[in-house]
Amino acid sequence: MGFAGEPDIPVRADEQILEEVTAGLAADGALDASRIEVSVADGEVRLTGFVDTAAQTREAEDRAARPLGVRHVRNDLRIMVPGEPIATETGH
Repeated sequence: MGFAGEPDIPVRADEQILEEVTAGLAADGALDASRIEVSVADGEVRLTGFVDTAAQTREAEDRAARPLGVRHVRNDLRIMVPGEPIATETGH
């Protein structure tokens, strides 16, 4: 049960949420899901990787929030600039 005024969010296994988020991103033909990494910890989804447009970052976040049990989505997607090399999180 949540605090007063907070909605109750069902608890689900992170693996279930990960599968649903990954499938939802792959089902969207406008997104290249192969460039998006998804991780889930305690119902919190984190998106990393690259997309082509700002609209795609929003679409990916919306899709990631849909599965039952998602408590929060951290959207760390970056817009890929044509001709720029893809940087890793470590900078190498």
